[in-house]
Amino acid sequence: MQIGVTRSNTFINLIPVFVAVVSYLILKEELGAQIIIGIVIVVAGLFLVQIKRKPGIKKDAVIEVHQK
Repeated sequence: MQIGVTRSNTFINLIPVFVAVVSYLILKEELGAQIIIGIVIVVAGLFLVQIKRKPGIKKDAVIEVHQK
């Protein structure tokens, strides 16, 4: 299964999340509120990027205005 360069590139943003979780589990470091909020923002951003648009909606739709 291949996911492509564009989709796989978005998962690079998960590296700091994994580092924070592993350092918490292995090194017993504390996860402060700032780190937890950062993790939530990164994960939410990844979910938003992965959402597929409906086929009928175009990103750069042009609206024509006709004057009488």
